[in-house]
Amino acid sequence: MQKTNFYFLSILIFSQLILNAQITFKKQFQTPFPTNASTVQQTYDHGYIIMAIEDGHYGIHNMFLIKTNETGDTLWSKVYSNGAYGYLPQGMVQCPDSGVAVIGVKNGVYLLRLTKNGDSLWGKELGSGTPYAIEISLHNEFIISGSDTTLLFIRANYNGDLLIHKNISILPPGYLTTQMGFSIKPTNDNGSIIGGTSDWGYSLAFLAKTDYYGNKQWAKEFPFLYWSRCHSIDITKDSGFVLAGSFINQSYDAFCLKTNFVGDTLWVNKYTGPRDQTYRSVITSNDGDYIACGSTADSLTGIQHILLTKTIQSGSLIWSRNLYSAKELYGVCVKQTYDGGFVILGDIQENDSSSY
Repeated sequence: MQKTNFYFLSILIFSQLILNAQITFKKQFQTPFPTNASTVQQTYDHGYIIMAIEDGHYGIHNMFLIKTNETGDTLWSKVYSNGAYGYLPQGMVQCPDSGVAVIGVKNGVYLLRLTKNGDSLWGKELGSGTPYAIEISLHNEFIISGSDTTLLFIRANYNGDLLIHKNISILPPGYLTTQMGFSIKPTNDNGSIIGGTSDWGYSLAFLAKTDYYGNKQWAKEFPFLYWSRCHSIDITKDSGFVLAGSFINQSYDAFCLKTNFVGDTLWVNKYTGPRDQTYRSVITSNDGDYIACGSTADSLTGIQHILLTKTIQSGSLIWSRNLYSAKELYGVCVKQTYDGGFVILGDIQENDSSSY
């Protein structure tokens, strides 16, 4: 009898107020083929919207959106299929009208606007490049970071009309390196802060500040983070910045780094566990501390866990939790919820090697 493959996303909710990070609920979502978790947002109705992407089997990149209530029960789910080598979604943000905007690749940068029920409103082409992250500015404009030979910055209005498309080099002229903006946030001066990775043949995390028009105001690389990749950034309560990522050489340690408002390093913590630690997401929590999420593995069994840590503003680690266990388990995204807890989205493979 032919064996059926099932693929799962996993979502965890737990309360910040309980010291041992007690899980409030865990949900898994079945998809018909291999799917990578991308991002989760708590919606204004206190539910959640989840985006996941087919892993590109046979060149196809379907997008999944799953809408749940506040306890993780599915309200609706939709598949957005664009055929072979079609639209590849990369990031999602909730809009003021409770709909969502998805940024991805289709003949260059493509912005897709959906209603709160997942119905398409419009799609706009925004020029060349590969986008990785999208946010909404303080004036309800879309800001996008990515890569287009150098660091890519795009600004579009709420109707998706292109305002600015700029290539930014974080290095002096003459340096040949790929520069990828994996995370972007709006700043109070109506500019943007972008975190990412430059590839010189080896990788270095960087942080870059732009004005409204995408002009570089300053950029900082972190040479002491040799072979590092910055996956996520956030703005801190003191107007500085926090970065999280991992080393991609043989050490596979995770790192969390804090800077001041001009990108000068204040401290850096390396999370060195038994095996293969990564940070994929970081946020500034409501109390001003830093929550980082990723994965770690047991040195003997290879069993993986979601890694969640809390670091105070001075850089001291408050707690570290290994949440749940599975053959393979990756924490991809963490966000704070309206009740002060956190929601984590990830990928899980349990005992059956065909179920992922």
